[in-house]
Amino acid sequence: MAKQWFYSIGGQKVVGPCSSAEIRMLAASGRLTPHDRVRGGRMSRPVKAGMIKGLFATPAPDAA
Repeated sequence: MAKQWFYSIGGQKVVGPCSSAEIRMLAASGRLTPHDRVRGGRMSRPVKAGMIKGLFATPAPDAA
C-alpha cells in the first residue's frame, strides 16, 4: 500500500496527504466509502476507493 494518500469524499475538496493507517481508519469507520476517490503512491489519477485491494473488509461468503 502507498505511503501517502489523497482522498475526496463525495466529490468534495481533495484532502491529504495522509498515511496508509489513516486511510484505513477512514474506510473502517465508514467515513470513506468504496465510491469515494483516492490516489496514492505513483497513481497518476484518483480511482474509486473500492478498487484498492485490502482497503475495505470483504463480505463473508454465503453459507451453502
